[in-house]
Amino acid sequence: MRRTFLALAQTVLLAPLVQSQQWPDHRWDNWYLDVAYQLNFSGGTPQALPSGFLGGSYQHSALSDPLNGDLLLRCDGQHVINSLGDTMPNGHNIAPLGTAIQSLIVTVSAHVHLLVTLTATSNGGELRYTEVDMSLSSGFGDVTANKGVLMATNVQGVTAFSGFSADTTWLLASLPGTSEILGFRIVAGSTPFPYTAHYSQTAYPWMPNWSWGKTDRNATFVTFRSSETSIRLFRCNRSSGTLDDPVDVLFTQEIQSFEFSPNGELLYVQLNNPWFGDPALVQLELAPYDSATIALSVDTIAVDTGGTISYGSHMQLSPAGTILSHSRLPSTNPDSAFASVIAQPNLAGSSCGFAKDAVYVGVPPFPGYGVQMMPSLWWPALPPDVAISEGAAATLFNTYPNPTTGVITVSVDGPARPDAWRIHDAAGREVLMKGGFADQRGTLDISTLTSGMYVLSAYSDGLRLWSERLVRQ
Repeated sequence: MRRTFLALAQTVLLAPLVQSQQWPDHRWDNWYLDVAYQLNFSGGTPQALPSGFLGGSYQHSALSDPLNGDLLLRCDGQHVINSLGDTMPNGHNIAPLGTAIQSLIVTVSAHVHLLVTLTATSNGGELRYTEVDMSLSSGFGDVTANKGVLMATNVQGVTAFSGFSADTTWLLASLPGTSEILGFRIVAGSTPFPYTAHYSQTAYPWMPNWSWGKTDRNATFVTFRSSETSIRLFRCNRSSGTLDDPVDVLFTQEIQSFEFSPNGELLYVQLNNPWFGDPALVQLELAPYDSATIALSVDTIAVDTGGTISYGSHMQLSPAGTILSHSRLPSTNPDSAFASVIAQPNLAGSSCGFAKDAVYVGVPPFPGYGVQMMPSLWWPALPPDVAISEGAAATLFNTYPNPTTGVITVSVDGPARPDAWRIHDAAGREVLMKGGFADQRGTLDISTLTSGMYVLSAYSDGLRLWSERLVRQ
């Protein structure tokens, strides 16, 4: 059993604060935080960009060009805003009952994106979607289905994950005061209808609340806060969109937020309740996946007697492969705001490199205001980037012709022996998979794919060895 709740007054960094860019594209490079901050991750290291007030919402979402990182659209909880900073046609008042408390962007085709918003109401929350078509308005985008209602009331948490099918995404919404989670199958050009993704008939008080769900990047696990001091973990059934094998974990403090590591093997939880102890950051191991083992794996990474590790906001996995969390008060410069960082979130224990106030995010509108919220994003379910396995570093991969109208030849020169080739589309969905070649050269036929940009990747034993952008003419 690992050490449990070991208090660390000061955390010593055992890893660099910034990793290189981990995502295979730049889709989520532009971050909007709180009401006055913007971060850009196109170079791997987050850079604070000057920005004014963006509105009263604490929940921003943004989408960038996957190739160059240029901003395509963003949402401030009330408006859909294009790259010029102008509200799109029909992009006003997308949450009529008030500013959305959560917004996330689900890509359903090369040009069409669903902007899902959750607005607090007296009966729970209203879940809506706004369809944005980026092929309109000379590429600046247009709202083509404004204020479509998925659920009018009684929603308190939302998350999403991709299915095995190339055109399927599962949107999940928890219902307050019940043991039920509804799902919606998101497919381009169709209206989502709800189904039951999870329903528990046990006596456990499963009552999800405003701390919404999180999905790991591999679309393997989903977690919701089931009470103030407990979470419920699930496995994602990617073929049906249902949630299986619930595991409950109980803590002694109130849960403020949680986030999965990039590889999905660890879960970080922020705890904060002055009646039961100082704020703490804890880590859980998810393998093997069973209640007893996960509960015993709880490891305290940091405890802050100053009360500034967590304060009611959620952590967020960043495009740099790090996890950022808000800092309630800056500890170094009262006229600037910072975010705390978990620098190596795939590593267990203190090796994860937690550091408070390590990422500068800009000058706050009020001195000492800090950063209250991270952005609300949903990551595409592309396989995780991994360290190159032994022997692959000396291997050269070559594809030709590229661009192509159909068949491409792939050559492998070196010791690596890929056992699978996978192609993902611009929305991050797998559209083709083929086993390894008998020798060092083989062909892939992509003539059935539509014209556009794709990502070709080589794998060995589930690890990605190499990727290259592929253009189907």
